[in-house]
Amino acid sequence: MAANTDSILDSVKKVLGIDASDTAFDIDVTMHINSVFMTLNQLGVGPIDPFMIEDNTVLWSDFIGTATNIQAVKTYVYQKVRLIFDPPISTAALDALNKVIAEWEWRLNVAVDHPDTSTSTETTEFPIYFTGVQPTPSAVEDPTPQVTIYRTGS
Repeated sequence: MAANTDSILDSVKKVLGIDASDTAFDIDVTMHINSVFMTLNQLGVGPIDPFMIEDNTVLWSDFIGTATNIQAVKTYVYQKVRLIFDPPISTAALDALNKVIAEWEWRLNVAVDHPDTSTSTETTEFPIYFTGVQPTPSAVEDPTPQVTIYRTGS
């Protein structure tokens, strides 16, 4: 049986080195994929409602939709599943994988926080660090989250 390259389960199995016709690990891989979708949901990536798969009929397009700014989610899901399902033996490889995963988390978070940065006119010589949502007294009247921006530099 050929793998459906748009199937979430089949594509993750492929990059893990598992043939699409081999269903021996489907329960394990599916469970780990769903755990990663929980993390993505908490990062604000993907559908608002929690997302999960049960088999190989669920497609990447079901999760991503038409968004072009979060295609890296496919690599992120694979790397997180690999970290859980088949972690590297070498400490150096494990550290490298963890760093790449952390970078994807950051990049995906930025992609959903700032979906269109092409129209931004703000420029700064220092990086901007977001520290999260800061409640304000007006939050009761205005439910829009307020974000405090801290600029740091040398």
